[in-house]
Amino acid sequence: MSELEPQPTLNPVLRVPGWYLVAGRNSPPTFWHLLSSSGVGGTVVTRCGLRGHVVSEGERMITQCPECLL
Repeated sequence: MSELEPQPTLNPVLRVPGWYLVAGRNSPPTFWHLLSSSGVGGTVVTRCGLRGHVVSEGERMITQCPECLL
């Protein structure tokens, strides 16, 4: 990464619309993600490639997925 690009942070930040907590089939939710698409039955695909279901979207402070920020 260059010096001018924003650095991803693992510190909680104020949630803005568009970020969702997603759980995969075999992975519990750890980060909040940006969605790239949604499918039948509520299945979503995040920008980082995780396939799963939205389990929460109402928190005030979140930890953003570093891969979704890129």
